[in-house]
Amino acid sequence: MKRFIFLVFFLSIHLFIKCQDTHKLDSLFKLLNKGKEDTIQIKTLFRISDQYILNDPKKLLEYSTRALDLSEKLKWTKGLAISYFYLGAAYTNQGNFANALEYRFKELEKWKELKNERNIYVTMGNIGVAYSDQGNNIKAMEYYIIALKMAEEIHNTYDVTSWLSDIGAIHDEQGDYEKALEYYYKALKLAKENKYEDRVAINLGNIGNVYSAQNKFPEALKFYLEAIKIYDELGNKRNYAATLENIAGLYQLQSDSAKAVGNLTVAKQKTAKSLESFFRVYQLAKDIDEEFIQTSVLGNIGEIYAKEKQYDLAKKYLYKAIELGKKTNSLDEVQFTYRRLYEMYKDLSIPEKALENYEKYILLRDSIYGERNKKNISELQIKYDTDKKEAENKVLAQENKLQALTISSNRYITMGLIGFVVLLLSVGFLIIRQNKLRTQQLAAQFEQKLLRTQMNPHFIFNSLASIESFIYEHQPKEAGVYLSAFSRLMRLILENSASEYITLEKEVEMLEYYLSLQKLRLDDNLIYSIKINEEIRSEQIYLPPMLTQPFIENAIEHGFRGSKQQGEINILFSILNDNLEVQVIDNGIGIEKGKQQKEMHKEHKSLAMKITMERLQLLNKSKRKKLSFTIIDLANEQTGNTGTKIVFLIPLY
Repeated sequence: MKRFIFLVFFLSIHLFIKCQDTHKLDSLFKLLNKGKEDTIQIKTLFRISDQYILNDPKKLLEYSTRALDLSEKLKWTKGLAISYFYLGAAYTNQGNFANALEYRFKELEKWKELKNERNIYVTMGNIGVAYSDQGNNIKAMEYYIIALKMAEEIHNTYDVTSWLSDIGAIHDEQGDYEKALEYYYKALKLAKENKYEDRVAINLGNIGNVYSAQNKFPEALKFYLEAIKIYDELGNKRNYAATLENIAGLYQLQSDSAKAVGNLTVAKQKTAKSLESFFRVYQLAKDIDEEFIQTSVLGNIGEIYAKEKQYDLAKKYLYKAIELGKKTNSLDEVQFTYRRLYEMYKDLSIPEKALENYEKYILLRDSIYGERNKKNISELQIKYDTDKKEAENKVLAQENKLQALTISSNRYITMGLIGFVVLLLSVGFLIIRQNKLRTQQLAAQFEQKLLRTQMNPHFIFNSLASIESFIYEHQPKEAGVYLSAFSRLMRLILENSASEYITLEKEVEMLEYYLSLQKLRLDDNLIYSIKINEEIRSEQIYLPPMLTQPFIENAIEHGFRGSKQQGEINILFSILNDNLEVQVIDNGIGIEKGKQQKEMHKEHKSLAMKITMERLQLLNKSKRKKLSFTIIDLANEQTGNTGTKIVFLIPLY
C-alpha cells in the first residue's frame, strides 16, 4: 500500500500580509473591483490568495498569477517576490514540484535583490522542501541546514520548528527513524512551548508516520488523532484530509499484517475501516476541490479492491485515478497506478493487459526521471549562461577603456573569447558524458556481480564435470537426473533474476535444486533441511531471489573445509514481528577459523558479504521498512559447538 505522507510547510510573509487578516472574501473582491492598477490592488490580490492557500490551489494560482502580471507591469520588486511565493505554494499543492522549485528560485533572487535576510532564509527552506518533494534529499538537507542556522541566529522559533521538522523528514525518508523522532520531538516541544498550533499538528502527524513505519500502530493512531483534532479546530481542511488519509493507510497496513499471519477476520475488519476512511477522505477532497489528494485516494481504493479480488471495482477506481492524475499532472501517482493495474491483470492471468500497463509504468517512470535530469541540466545551463554574460560584460568594459587598440588586437581578443567559450562547452559536455557513462558502468558491474554471486562459475564448472564423470563411468541414469536438475535450476535462476521479489514457494524450489545438486556433487557428504513454519503461506510471501545462496555456497566451499564431520545446512523460514525471518545455520568451522583459512588462501576472495550489502542497500532505497541481515559465529571451544548462523529479516509489506 502506497501511503500518502503529507508534510505541509506554509510560511507567513509579514511584509504586507498577516495570517490573522479577518477580511471576508466578498469585501476583498469589492475592494479589488474598485481599485486602480497600483500596489494597493496587488496587496488585495495577495490577501485573496492567502484565503485560498490551504484549500484551493486553482484559485490560489489564478490570483497569484494576476498579482505577478500587475507587479511586472509596475516593476515592483517586492510584489514580484511575494507573487513567486504564492505561485510556488500553488504548484506544490497541485503536486507539480518542478514548477514549484522554479518559482522558489525566482523568489530567492528577488529577496536577495532587496537584501531581506529573513525572507532569504525562509525561501531557501522552501527550496529545500521542493527538492525533497522531487526526491533529491541531499540538496534538500543542504538548504534546510542553512535556513535552520539563520533562523536560530535571529531567534525566530517558529521558523526553527519548521526546519527541525523538515530535517527530521529527510531522516524519516532514509529509514533512520531514531534520528527522525529526535528532530520531530524537538520541533513538537518548541511548538507547544510557543503555542504554534499548526506546527504542533504537523509534528504530531510526522511522529505518527514514523510509528506507523515501525508497525507501532496504536502509537501511530494516537498521534494522528491528536493532529486531526487540531486541524479541525484550525479549519485546515486540506491537512485534515491528508491526515485522515494517513489513518486510512494505517488501517490497511494493519489488515496486510493480519493477513500475512493468517488472521483473516481481523484483516477483513481493518480493510473495511480503511475503505470507509478513504471514501471519507475522497469526499472531503472533492468538497475543497483538492484533486491531488483525490488522485492518491482513488489509487489506494483501487489497490485495496484488487487485493480483495473485487476486480470490477478495482478497475473503476484505478482508471479514474489515472484520468484525474493526468488532468492534474500528478505523474508520480499515475505511474504508481499503472503498476497497480499491472499487478491486478497479472493476478487475473491476462498477460496482454498486464504487459500493456507494465510498459506504460516503465515509460512514465523513465520519463519522470528524464524530466528531472533535464531540469538539473537546464539549471546548470542557466548558471553557465549567466557566467558567460558576466564575462562578456567585462570584456566589453575593457574594450571601452582600450579603444586605442588596433583591429588586429581586437581580432585576437575575440578569437580568445570564442576559444574560451568552446573550451567551457567542451569540458561541460565531457563531464556530463563521463558521469553518465560511469553511472551506467556501475549499474552493469553490479548486475554482473549479482548474477555471478547467484550462480558461481565454479559451481557451474563442477556440475558439468560431475555430469561428464557420470557419463564416462557409464552411469547414464545418474547423469540424466543430474543434468535435468541442473537445467531446471539454471532456468529458474534466469527466470527470476529479472524480478526484484519472488514468492517464497519459488525461492524454496530453487534452494531445493541447488542443495540437491551440491549434495550429489559432494558424494552425499552433505545433509540439509528446509523448514517453513505452519503459519506461513509460501505462495503469498515475497522476498528477493537467491538472497541466501552466497552464504550457503560460502559454507560449502569454506565452512566445511578442515571440518572432520559431515557438512550440515539447515534453513528455517518463520514470522517474527511482521517480518519474514530466514535463518541459515551450518556446522562448519565458524567465522574466525574461516577468516584464518582465507588469509592462508589469499587467491580466494569471498564476495558474499560485500555483494549482499550492496544488494540490500539497493533494495532498501525505495522501502520505508528496511531489509537486514546478521552473521553469528556459533563456534565455542568450551562447548565444542561449531558453525555459523545467518539471519535475514525481510518486511512482509
